[in-house]
Parts: sequence; structure tokens; C-alpha cells
Amino acid sequence: MAIKGVKAKGDQFERDLCAYFSEKLGVEVFRSLYTKDPTMKNTVGACDLMGVPALAVEAKRVEKLSFPAAYAQALRNAAVGEYPVVINRRSRQKIGDSYVLISLDDFTVFYKAWGISEGYFK
Repeated sequence: MAIKGVKAKGDQFERDLCAYFSEKLGVEVFRSLYTKDPTMKNTVGACDLMGVPALAVEAKRVEKLSFPAAYAQALRNAAVGEYPVVINRRSRQKIGDSYVLISLDDFTVFYKAWGISEGYFK
């Protein structure tokens, strides 16, 4: 696939994620324009989505993903207090079936909060 086609596919995935999170969470989620400005090639990056509090989302629409490299990018782009998250979607995969990668330490924070809210943990 041509570079332009790959980029268009990734951009569409970001738009789809924005719509998905906006619908599911009831908040306005939008793409980070900071990462899209080609004149800012030598600046520190930003996460792909804005409006998802406490998350630094890196969206990857590829068939074969290097999880360590993608997670390292999310980690670099995460601000203090944000959890780095990689969301990957492959071809013909429904957006709700996308894969989410977070560290085990971060997963434990989310799981514990859920468990407390449901009465499983104290």
C-alpha cells in the first residue's frame, strides 16, 4: 500500500476512535492536531487523541505491530499523570474488538478501581 494510503487508513482509525470514545464515554474526544503538523518534525510528539482524561492514546492501524516500539512511543508522548495506552486495529476487525496495550502496573490500577466499585476489593 502506498504511504498516502497507509496514512489515510491511520487517520481514519483515529477519527473512528474519537467517535467510539465520544459515544461510549459521553465526552468530546478529538484528534491531536499537534502530531499532524508536518512543520513540527523535530518537536516532541503528542498522543493521538485528546479528551480522554488520564490516557495518552497511541492509535495504530496496522496488521503487524511492534508492541514494544508502539508502547515506547505512547510512553514518550504521555504527560505526567497520564497512562500510556496503545490501541491497535487490524483489517476487517470491528473497532470494539481492537486490542489495547497497557503496562501490567497500569492495568492493576484500573482493575483495582473497577473491583472496588463492584465490591470485589477493599
